[in-house]
Amino acid sequence: MNWNLLSKYRSELMGLATIAVVLFHFFEEVGQHASEVTDTVLHLYNFGRYGYIGVEVFLIVSGIGCYYSIRKNFNKKEFYKKRAKRILIPYL
Repeated sequence: MNWNLLSKYRSELMGLATIAVVLFHFFEEVGQHASEVTDTVLHLYNFGRYGYIGVEVFLIVSGIGCYYSIRKNFNKKEFYKKRAKRILIPYL
């Protein structure tokens, strides 16, 4: 498998994974009210209930991104400093 290809399309894969997780939560709610919905929605529910796989895809792609980032510059202090800025500044 070519990991460079996954890294190249990382944003797109993360977007699809995020959509899969959102659909999973939506169809989880739909499944609780299954007696009130049509057959088409039930078919979508059967597809959407596998959206939890999006979490695993998101984590794998994030890990690949971190790997390429640290491989580019193997200064641990700079790596963690950069990550802290990317996480803490938007959080605050």
